Order: sequence, then structure tokens, then C-alpha cells
Amino acid sequence: MLSALLHNNSTISSITGAFSILGVVAYFLYHFHQLRHPNTEIPVSVNYHFSRKCNFECGFFHTKKTSSILSLDEAKQRMKLLKEAGMRKLNFAGAEPFLYHTFMQKLLRYGKEVLEIESISIVSNGSKTTEKFLRENAAYIDIVAISCDSFNVETNIKIGRGKKGENVEQLKNIAAWCQELECFVPENNEMVKGSYLILEEGIRFLDKSDREDKASKSILDVGVRKAMTQVRWERGFMTGPRRATEVAVQRMTRQRN
Repeated sequence: MLSALLHNNSTISSITGAFSILGVVAYFLYHFHQLRHPNTEIPVSVNYHFSRKCNFECGFFHTKKTSSILSLDEAKQRMKLLKEAGMRKLNFAGAEPFLYHTFMQKLLRYGKEVLEIESISIVSNGSKTTEKFLRENAAYIDIVAISCDSFNVETNIKIGRGKKGENVEQLKNIAAWCQELECFVPENNEMVKGSYLILEEGIRFLDKSDREDKASKSILDVGVRKAMTQVRWERGFMTGPRRATEVAVQRMTRQRN
């Protein structure tokens, strides 16, 4: 049968012609879709605030003493939706994610082992960060960012970050662990401002202004891309590190002028 087909030039020509036609049709369908949806939103980088509960009382931050939290399966489902929509970077933040060691550990492993997310990071005040957790989960974490507003004990007490300067001592401990693990990279606020989408515990994207009345609809109700159109965020930052730097420099220049 195969030999007959190979020696039948008309058959081969017909098959080749059919594939050529299919290729042309696929090409035009793709570009037609691009013309109709030129600004398809992709949530490249997402900040996931799975809880707003915090052990500090920083007056300038959106934290609460209590907060709802999804079940593990529900949280995984939301992560899967975001990955399918194009998410490449996921950051666990919020209030204090290390208040939920076991919960976060399972999400880290699910994100890396199952969803294969390119970059997973954690932002913490450092108070509940442990060397044991970092060592056990190092294979599933790309970045751990520890926020530090001041090394002055009195200043930290005034702003609600710690009570006896313990956060500064803990910061020194974490710095030592990071140097040992060779993963210490400083990063300023201007470089990361607006460089991600914020997903709060209600599975809504928060507006850049972080106002409750500016939150999107739930991604379960309207989908990821529709929800993205309902809030403001810096698209330029999501096109790569170089573009992020350019946008940050432009913003700082405008502020100085």
C-alpha cells in the first residue's frame, strides 16, 4: 500500500495540495483572530495574597488580624486557571504568607512539580521565616524577598513593624542564611512597583491603587482575561527585565521633573 502511494505521483500531489491548503487556512484563521483580539491580556506575573492576616501592625499596609483563606484544592484550582491563561511568575505575598507554612509549602510544590511555573517567589516580613523551611523548599522557590523599612528600632516600633527590634535581628539571621545559600539579591521598591497583578483572597485582581472598590470581578465568574481589563496595572513591566528597567527609569525621571 505504502509502495503504491509512493509511486503514485497524483496521490502524493493531492496529499501535498491538501496540506498546503490547510496551512494557508490555518495561517489566515490565526491572523484573523489576532486582528479581532489584538490586545489579548496575559497575566504574566501575579501576586497571590492568599490571606491578609499578619502578625505585624504596619499602618501603611493592607493587612487584617483575621482573613478568609481558600481550601488547598480551591487554591490549586485558581493557580491552574492562571497558568492556563499564560502566567509565568507567581509571587506569594499579602500580609504574611509564612503564617501558613504547610499551606504555602504544598502550593509551592504544586506550582513547580505539577504546573511547572517558571518563577515562584515569596515576599515576607521575615518574622516567621525559618532556615528549616528555606532548606526543605529551596528546590521549589526562585526568590524570597524580605521587606525592611528601617534598621532603627524606634522607627520600626512607630510604624508597627515589631515591638522590641526583633525584626532587625531576624533580618540579620535571614541575610546569613541567604549568603550561605548564595541567593541574596537586593531590589528597590521602584523596580517592582506595578510589575505584577495582585490576586487577593477573594480571587479578584486588585487595582494598582489597591482600593477595594477598584477590585475586579472574581476570575471564576468572568475569567482571567476579562478580570484583567477591570483593573489598572503596568503592562510595560511584564515584557521582561530590560523593559521593566526602562519603565522604572522613565517614571523616576517624570517624578523628578
